Amino acid sequence: MKKIILSVVTLSLASALAFSEPDSGDFIPSESATASHIYLEAQGAIVFPAYSFDAGKSLTESSGGFAVGAGYNWGGWLLGLAYTRDYFGKAKHDGGFGNIKNNIFSLQLRRLLSKNTLSFLPTWLEIVPGISGGLNCFTASDIDFGDALAPFWNASLELAFVPDTERAVPYIGFDYNMFHNSKYCNGIMAYPRATVGFRIYPFGKDSKPVGTVVTKFSPQKGFTPDGNGVNDTIDIKTSTKNLKESPESWKVEVLDQQKGLLKTWTGKGDIPQLTWDGKTDNGDKLFSSETYTVRTTINPSAGDKARLGDEAVTGTASFKTGVLMEEIIPQKQWKIVVNTIYFDANAASFDTLTDAQKEANKETLDSIAKQALALSQDIQVEVQGYANNVSNTEEENIKELIPLSQERAESIKKQLKHRGLKKDNITAIGKGGENPLAAWEDRAHWWKNRRVEFIVTK
Repeated sequence: MKKIILSVVTLSLASALAFSEPDSGDFIPSESATASHIYLEAQGAIVFPAYSFDAGKSLTESSGGFAVGAGYNWGGWLLGLAYTRDYFGKAKHDGGFGNIKNNIFSLQLRRLLSKNTLSFLPTWLEIVPGISGGLNCFTASDIDFGDALAPFWNASLELAFVPDTERAVPYIGFDYNMFHNSKYCNGIMAYPRATVGFRIYPFGKDSKPVGTVVTKFSPQKGFTPDGNGVNDTIDIKTSTKNLKESPESWKVEVLDQQKGLLKTWTGKGDIPQLTWDGKTDNGDKLFSSETYTVRTTINPSAGDKARLGDEAVTGTASFKTGVLMEEIIPQKQWKIVVNTIYFDANAASFDTLTDAQKEANKETLDSIAKQALALSQDIQVEVQGYANNVSNTEEENIKELIPLSQERAESIKKQLKHRGLKKDNITAIGKGGENPLAAWEDRAHWWKNRRVEFIVTK
């Protein structure tokens, strides 16, 4: 048995190649199947005395065992099949028989917990709890293979030690095993094992791991920095995968729908949770019901750069604002500015919109009506349609933009009426190219001029 354990330890320490044991960090992974996630496993064990619950005492002495198995790593979930052979010395039984050999065939379910899942873990350590169940076909001097069958259960905990490059992952562990057979084993028998082993991923590519950035928001939707005390800030939490050391430096940026830069944070070391109040670096205000992108750029440590082969690691994520009600007159009048109410091209209809655009319109108008009616059932709403004057001429504004924006404002008026606002309390006005948010020379920001504003008066 000492030779078996020594062989397992030697092989596990000598098998490190360029590979990273998969752990998505997600409870339910969303990855596709790949041969590189198939693993083989070998294990040696010290087997402690087996205890009989019916007899109330241990019936064997300590000995040893081994196990081999194979399975698939599904984003950190280890799903496998295993064969285990455990030996027991000087077994005692009322009928009398010699040494017992357990031949166990089991299904295994384990969860690999690395730094991707538990951020407080060091990069070189993984915790792997698990359970398994199967059948024990044990033998003894007077029991042949297959004569004694017993249902088998196991609970285990492993500590895996992950080098910088690891196709084979060595581990130590402890498990507790139970099986039941009234004829030969006095009912329920249980015994613990101390294990040492390794998992090897033989089909993994000898490629460098990929550094990734994961960004999460709270709230994911409904960020409304309008000063009403509800969702006025958003928390931006950033984590990394496959970076083993703290970054040398980092940058987090908020971008508008045309990738214009609104807000920037920079720093060194690990990225802290950022809380944003919606104030931009250039003084721009956020639009209601708009999707904004957060771009994170990480300059890895020298060690991670060499390991990943990348000078920088980047990632993007997005959040959507809710309906912002900017207070114009305290407790009396508010303004809502929306850039994402979609219309058919050069028309005030909604016939050719995609399903996603129709759903976005519905969510926006539902929210505006709900928030307006929450102020008063007799609330007054002025719908102002705006357009962008491409030619920068009065002729275009009078002949094209004002009529089109008037028709679109009327269409929105009908939509609000269907949502419970009183028809006589809604006014529609086409403003055309009036009050542009972006100057005619600022072509990159013309999109801001195509908008709808709602003046809500109590």
